[in-house]
Amino acid sequence: MPAPKRAITEDMNDNDITAREPSVDERFMGDWVAFGMSELQAYLTKHARFAAFCDELETTEDDLAA
Repeated sequence: MPAPKRAITEDMNDNDITAREPSVDERFMGDWVAFGMSELQAYLTKHARFAAFCDELETTEDDLAA
């Protein structure tokens, strides 16, 4: 006669089978968002400087061609 099947949860504790939402520290989230925004600002500043450089270069080339 086959052995009876054991319940899946028999060897598990309540922490393994209970769904919990992850807890995130509000300070961590604030720091993370602030860091991301400062990185975005730095990137956009670099992009704006490069765009201005390209515009200036284009204007200089147009003046030399004329």
